[in-house]
Amino acid sequence: MTWRIASRREDARDMLMIATRCDGVSAGVIGRLLGMSDSAVRVITNRVRAADLAEGGEPREAVLAAYGWRA
Repeated sequence: MTWRIASRREDARDMLMIATRCDGVSAGVIGRLLGMSDSAVRVITNRVRAADLAEGGEPREAVLAAYGWRA
């Protein structure tokens, strides 16, 4: 897998998706609003959450509670 640095625009989009998912909006609704598939929304937001769990240094339970959605 190749990696690249995300643009500021992509970062802002990803943070919007995370905040919206935390508010209880489904990945399908978010995807329709942003012109993406629901699976793309889930993959992106779940990868961010996984990185936060792996690298954030906070207790797992606290991180999962902050995100507020199931994998």
